[in-house]
Amino acid sequence: MLDRARAYNADPAKPLFIDKLRVFGSYINPEIDPLGDVDLELSYGRRTTNPQLVADYAKASGRSFNTYVDRLLWPYTELVQHLKQRSAFINITTEDIARLTDRSATIYSIDQDLQAVPPPADRTLVGR
Repeated sequence: MLDRARAYNADPAKPLFIDKLRVFGSYINPEIDPLGDVDLELSYGRRTTNPQLVADYAKASGRSFNTYVDRLLWPYTELVQHLKQRSAFINITTEDIARLTDRSATIYSIDQDLQAVPPPADRTLVGR
């Protein structure tokens, strides 16, 4: 997961960036064995807010989209798919998990990733 987050943020062509990943739930409880799944909170932001650039990025993916909104949401869909890698055991939410639990751990932060393309100066987060 961490390698996938680093690889994603190292790609300057991606219209989004991963700000933080926090793990919560059974994964951080050492008393639970075996683990059922991994629950993650994803905080992310936009590298661009230009809808035409996002639409062009989606078109370049080679995928077809039912609606214009699906095309504009492609970067987020792609980000989640990249992190999950088709795993049914990884659950990703953009909700603020601090409202649900006080037991969590940050496992990735763009601020600590020396290979990441820096986020925009305004660093407006979309998720969470």
